[in-house]
Amino acid sequence: MYTSVSGSNSSDLKLNNISAILLALLYNNNISRLYLAQLLGVSNATITNLVSELVEQGYIEEAGLLGVDGQVGRPQRALSLVEDGGFVLTIHIDVGTVYIGLANILGKFLDTTSFEHSSDSSWQTVLNQV
Repeated sequence: MYTSVSGSNSSDLKLNNISAILLALLYNNNISRLYLAQLLGVSNATITNLVSELVEQGYIEEAGLLGVDGQVGRPQRALSLVEDGGFVLTIHIDVGTVYIGLANILGKFLDTTSFEHSSDSSWQTVLNQV
């Protein structure tokens, strides 16, 4: 019996690393590239390259300097997500009501609305109302 196995290529790996960086910054605001590399278990060069891309695309920003007591050398720059760097549209179709929300990359809702629909409406009708 043959079992199908899928590998990953460099673009898959890059997307996984970008996702990991964004999630790490969501849960650990204002962290350095060095700490990010250690947290994710990737090289400093990988972090530097991907962070540069994400800064250029407007998803993350350098948010100042991190002061570490007894630190020698150049101060580390704090990285954080750009609040309006990305958005998520949420739609929850419930019995009789549809809830719609727009949130920023940090999960803060910017606007919400809802409307009622007949509970015997077809899904196509409700979707067309959305």
